[in-house]
Amino acid sequence: MRQEEEIAQLNKQLGELVERFSEVVEHLSLAQEGESPLLAQVSAMQAENHALHKQLAAAHKRIEELEKQKTPPPAFVKAHVVKPKAEHGHAPPCCWSNSLDFCGLCCKTEGAW
Repeated sequence: MRQEEEIAQLNKQLGELVERFSEVVEHLSLAQEGESPLLAQVSAMQAENHALHKQLAAAHKRIEELEKQKTPPPAFVKAHVVKPKAEHGHAPPCCWSNSLDFCGLCCKTEGAW
């Protein structure tokens, strides 16, 4: 009788395992069905990424070529020159009033500074 009880218990466990295995197989098939579109998306994105890397490399190469071809500015372009300041810290006499000899910005007379 002891063996019959063990066999019954083992059969019960085997039935439970078969049931669990069926559930796992079902979940796996569903996962594979859902995975298929995702794998296609990943593949498409990888191809796009590869193409973009090629374009980026070409752009960097073109930038390097253009930087090597730097030309001097045209003759009509003036160089940036810093104008000297007057002793009182303002621009040269252009800030002086013609009729009065004082600075319109700081109100100092010409002789005071």
